[in-house]
Amino acid sequence: MKKLLLLLTLVSSLANAETWFEATNQGGGKIVLLMHKCSGSESRVVIAQIPSGSTSTGCWTYIADLVVVVWDNGDIRTSTYNANIFVMRERK
Repeated sequence: MKKLLLLLTLVSSLANAETWFEATNQGGGKIVLLMHKCSGSESRVVIAQIPSGSTSTGCWTYIADLVVVVWDNGDIRTSTYNANIFVMRERK
């Protein structure tokens, strides 16, 4: 029941604000997990940037306390991150 209430609170807050999660990547840039769905999938959009300005995009999902990313930069590859490295950000 507590998980359901937490989920409902999160969903209702998303309706009124832009919310995302971010972490620092190994290159010193950012990994940004967006709430927008990937085309034709239940996964969500992810963008990674390194300080030089290069970006990678893909789709992410949350499985068993892990964030699993499928990057799509011409050659599809997968990365896995501990969910606790990501910090929630919000713009109201």
